[in-house]
Amino acid sequence: MIDESVEVLSLAAEERGPLSFEDRVCLVLARDNRWACVTNEKPLHRECERENVPSIWGLRLMIELVRAGQLTRETAMETARAIQAANPGYVTDEIMARFAVELM
Repeated sequence: MIDESVEVLSLAAEERGPLSFEDRVCLVLARDNRWACVTNEKPLHRECERENVPSIWGLRLMIELVRAGQLTRETAMETARAIQAANPGYVTDEIMARFAVELM
């Protein structure tokens, strides 16, 4: 959890474009702190690239955590299913199938 400063919130509120306010906050925080942005949002990935902010897909992060022994396959699949249920238009069955294969 991060308690954003008023400055970060003001910067995020000023910026326009395809990102939600929350995504703009994420981008500003990642950019200003030299962090990687973890997201499944395509517009946020594009903006990260434009701003030279490293980004990683959220499902990819779970694959890497499973490979490192820090997350179980079962927990990763449960989490991915929950993400898909909340975002079925973005996390398709095809993406879920590829995710399951990469977890093996």
